[in-house]
Amino acid sequence: MLTRTVKATIVAVAALVVAYTGITYIREATAVVTWSGSGRIYSDVRRDSPNLPVIFNEVDSLDFLPKPCPAVGDTVVAVIDSAGVAASLQDWLQNPTRPGDQRLLVCGHAGGRDTTTVVLHGYEARDLLPLYGLEILRLLINIGYLLVGLWAFARRPDSAGVRALTLFSLSMASLMTTGVHLLPGQFAAFEIPWGDLVESIIEVMTFLMGTFWLLLAVLFPRPLGIIRRHPIWSHIVIFLPPSLSVTLQALGVGVSQYVPMLIIGLSIGTGFWVLSWRLASGSDPLERRQLTLVIYGTGIGLGSLLVLVIIGIIPGLARQLGQLARLAMVSFALLALLLSPASFAYAFGRYRLLEVEGKLRRGSRYALVTTALLVVFVAVLFGVSQLLLKLLQVESRTPTLAVAMLSALGFFPVLRRTHGFVERRVYPERAQLQAILSELLSATVAMPDRFTLWQQLEQKLKQSLGVTRMVPILRRSEPAGFVLADGGVAPLREDSALMRELTRPGGAVLVDEARAAGHIETASAEDAWLEKENVWLLLPMSVRGQLIGALALSFDHEHEDLAAEELSLLVSLAAQVALQSENLRLLEENIEKQHLEEQLAMARKVQERFLPQELPATPGLEVAARCIFSLEVAGDYYDVIPLLEDRTLLAIGDVSGKGAGAALLMANVQASLRALAGVQIKLARAVTQLNDVIYGNTEIGQFITFFAAIYDARSGELEYVNAGHNPPRIIREDGTLEQLEVGGPILGVFPKTLYEQGRVVLQKSDMMIAFTDGVSEAIDDNEIEFSEERIVEIVTQHRDRPVEAFLGLIRQAVEEHSGSSSFADDFTLVAMRVR
Repeated sequence: MLTRTVKATIVAVAALVVAYTGITYIREATAVVTWSGSGRIYSDVRRDSPNLPVIFNEVDSLDFLPKPCPAVGDTVVAVIDSAGVAASLQDWLQNPTRPGDQRLLVCGHAGGRDTTTVVLHGYEARDLLPLYGLEILRLLINIGYLLVGLWAFARRPDSAGVRALTLFSLSMASLMTTGVHLLPGQFAAFEIPWGDLVESIIEVMTFLMGTFWLLLAVLFPRPLGIIRRHPIWSHIVIFLPPSLSVTLQALGVGVSQYVPMLIIGLSIGTGFWVLSWRLASGSDPLERRQLTLVIYGTGIGLGSLLVLVIIGIIPGLARQLGQLARLAMVSFALLALLLSPASFAYAFGRYRLLEVEGKLRRGSRYALVTTALLVVFVAVLFGVSQLLLKLLQVESRTPTLAVAMLSALGFFPVLRRTHGFVERRVYPERAQLQAILSELLSATVAMPDRFTLWQQLEQKLKQSLGVTRMVPILRRSEPAGFVLADGGVAPLREDSALMRELTRPGGAVLVDEARAAGHIETASAEDAWLEKENVWLLLPMSVRGQLIGALALSFDHEHEDLAAEELSLLVSLAAQVALQSENLRLLEENIEKQHLEEQLAMARKVQERFLPQELPATPGLEVAARCIFSLEVAGDYYDVIPLLEDRTLLAIGDVSGKGAGAALLMANVQASLRALAGVQIKLARAVTQLNDVIYGNTEIGQFITFFAAIYDARSGELEYVNAGHNPPRIIREDGTLEQLEVGGPILGVFPKTLYEQGRVVLQKSDMMIAFTDGVSEAIDDNEIEFSEERIVEIVTQHRDRPVEAFLGLIRQAVEEHSGSSSFADDFTLVAMRVR
């Protein structure tokens, strides 16, 4: 029941704060528009207290007609309008006016009174920009707190810590709405109905801001033990001081205006002390990172706001700082307050905590160093201008401008050096770690392979960060996926949420954060592997925006609380290691390629020796042959083998595929054929046995088209067997063509196949041309094949030339057809003519 009441109250308060904030900003937008069109004076006036007169602090003669002008230190008695009505100067200027408006000014001067006319001027763009910028920052802070509070409450309304965050966010939004006013209300175009009543309720929320912060500190990231044991008494103690203050004021008991501020200050200070104590005594790494982010992100903003409050309380201090300094301090405080809702969003989301903390720390240090140097820069310019004006009586601005230009030229180099010095002083371990890892990266130039890189990198990380184990994970292309550097398979999918997270900029993944936040859904295999390897941190390795792998790190318990700077350095290191790894991979591939090329060159020489180096004597025949490899080794084959009794065996074949596998099979065919040729058996039986040998030594899908013929010079007979090869052509002297097709299927597909043997009788000058499909199926740019008919045509047209000559003509014609001197497939021709 109590919980439902609390939740309902939060919803009601949130609705009121959101509605009032929206209406207030609409009203203030009208005030900004009115103020932008109003008039102003260039002179500067001040009032040290309400009971003292307004005094001219600076005087600009352009404000006054006619002369003489007031002098610095003169007091403002009154300004009188055309109707003779007197008013104070500040009342006039804090109401809508127009540029060019004039009023009579009465001022006290040297014990008497002077009268002059004061004229108003319009605002220039440079005068409006600071106000616009501050209003936008104020709006962004308001939106940030409201969004974070409502988002957290919508996600986890039953969490006491989330409810405390929502109340604190609403109170900060209330503070930005009612406690920060940049313009007087008189400039607004309308008044909010029941504005005083609603504003008094909103001011209570503002007053409770410190109390809600203390409540949040004892409940986040989980309730303290005393809260769990004594929830009622704990809440009474926390809410007692503001409750007494409000009660006394309601009863009319005089309470100093500083009491509410003191209560807020003490509550905020106590809240930071509780968070710091929890951080120092905590043991859970995830909770420690949550606490660090909240302390750092909110501490900067609230600390800056506290400084502004102190400056406003101390009389005269704000004016002594000057307008530029006040503007800079207010801007810095508002910018710092923007960090608070962002830090809460990440802390309650429990993801990317170290990354955000690191950005906050580096950004804050850089902003502080830059601000300090700007103060020094302005102080130097002021000192130089005063020196020139008072001591040297130089009224010209040229020397001051020269000093300003010289200082500006040296500002950024000094800023870089100063920032580097501060980084080394604030975090010396970072410099030491960077030196260790830089030494490793320098040594990678001399590393022979990636194994050495991984080994030395792991050793350095163990020494410097307490890493217990490093597992390099590398991407592979075929098949797509990831493997471990030692050859094992990593159960990580390319399309998984974990891998996608690694591809984002700075995408380091702290595994405990990812699990706690539920931000990344990991597959069961991925989760099991991460648990088995005790992976605590995954660092992406990317080259030119492409993820090539990751480094999986495990830590011992002493070093599990990794610092934000260390994480930033590790992310940078992983990117550099990725580049070195890729360079070493390319080097390994190049060495492997050189070894392969050397082996292929040797294999080519061996294979070329398998082919006849010189054609043997062929009784009754003029024979020529040519084989051109498309790769280093070929799958085409031809042979010319002399047999007994003036017989000659001619063979040609084409192994399926190309490269080393086809070449090895071709060598097997050549050896088997020569062995069978020596046993003097019928050609058909020899091919049958050759088929059985090939079938028993090849995998499914490998085959050979083959043609063999034996020519008997004494009888003129040509016996042949065609095993699925392109039919050779017999070209008779009278031009008649015959195709040699008798035989059987291709070799290596079916066992125990019986082949038929064909027979033709050749006469003098009859020719035979045999070829592989690399000749007949060579294509041009339009994918038109060279064709078997063109081969026969060339032979027929040049039959009177030597056999060797028309082989060259066929090659030339194929090259012209395909438009290249290199062939996509092996190119083999065997030709003979009966003498």
